[in-house]
Amino acid sequence: LYLRNRMRLIADVDYEPVPLVSLHAHMATPEATDLSDCSIRSVSPIHLQYLRNMGVRATLTISLIKDGLLWGLVSCHHHSPKPVPYSIQTQAFLLSQLLTSQIAVQETAEQYAYSLRLQPHLNHLLSLLGRNENFKELHFSAAPQVLQVADATGALLVGRNRLFTNGVVPDAAETEVLLQWLQQKTDVYYTHRLADDFAPAAAYQHLASGLLYIPIITAEKTIGLVFFRAGKDKIINWAGNPHEKKGGAAQLTPRSSFAKWQQSVKGESEPWQQPVLDAVSKFVYALQQHLFRMFQREEEIRYRQLNDQLMRANQELENINWISTHDLKEPLRKIQMFASIIERPDNAINVESVRSSVDRIRNAAGRMQRLIDDLLLYSKMSNPASGFEKVALDDIIHEVSEAMGDEIANGILVIDAAPLP
Repeated sequence: LYLRNRMRLIADVDYEPVPLVSLHAHMATPEATDLSDCSIRSVSPIHLQYLRNMGVRATLTISLIKDGLLWGLVSCHHHSPKPVPYSIQTQAFLLSQLLTSQIAVQETAEQYAYSLRLQPHLNHLLSLLGRNENFKELHFSAAPQVLQVADATGALLVGRNRLFTNGVVPDAAETEVLLQWLQQKTDVYYTHRLADDFAPAAAYQHLASGLLYIPIITAEKTIGLVFFRAGKDKIINWAGNPHEKKGGAAQLTPRSSFAKWQQSVKGESEPWQQPVLDAVSKFVYALQQHLFRMFQREEEIRYRQLNDQLMRANQELENINWISTHDLKEPLRKIQMFASIIERPDNAINVESVRSSVDRIRNAAGRMQRLIDDLLLYSKMSNPASGFEKVALDDIIHEVSEAMGDEIANGILVIDAAPLP
């Protein structure tokens, strides 16, 4: 009604209402006739009694409309009946229009001044992002501008494997639960009454009644930047207790006392204003670009390391190939030569000759075994980053038993092993 009727005059609260007369009976019912836009319609008797309880006999009320919404009211009271001429009503309405335009100008000026206060902090952060390769590790937790750019009391940056904090934030367990809830959001989220949307936040509303969350999309995953504002208890003064009732709960009556009544508000921070949202958005955009460049540098380093490993592996393969084609060839040649001497049919069996040949075969095989062992050792030493791997020890015992089968059969070797891990 305040949007539809921008000006309302009650010249005398003790007026006598006049019944509505209609030529058609069905039009005289309240359901059939809407007088919302009629400036001389009667006023609710409850509102008239409210004015009498205040000692007011006449009122002139003008709506202040900004951006299509009711921004406020100009309410003029008089202690005696006061008919206001239409010309004065028109002048008052014109003045209210001028006032409304000045409200928008004043709000814009305040927002601009607020932006100017935030700008030096934003410039400092942008400079740090441009000069340092790892802003998270070096500056996020230490730079006061991280908090100042958002007028916040705490900040949290969710990294890939670590949380970076600045200022006062909830403890680790509370933060983990909060982040699980926030990571379901894909867009910017902010509130100055967090406990209304997230009930567990009531436990730490003195630290984080206000929250601003901005998701950051990187090449690996979605991380996030969170700002907190501590709750501020405040007292609101009212002209009378709005909850005061008389005549029973079922009877709608206006309050009779207008003595100052104070309301205590808890769990609420200062609202997030547009200059803060704009400054934080610029910071987050620069931070996202910084993280993307850092990720690219990490990828380049990783690819260079992989390339170096590949080159070393190729060199190792060349070394192993040279060893296997040269050093192993000589003992194999001796084994073949002495075995052929023993097997020659034109030679009479000479025990000493056979024993000598077998000894030489054994020596050659031993040398070849040492070369193979050296190759295995070399491959392990040249690749220290390969780390350890889990093995079943019972399988190893089984392999040893098979390999040493002759020694075990001849009683040279005994293996005694219980079930192993």
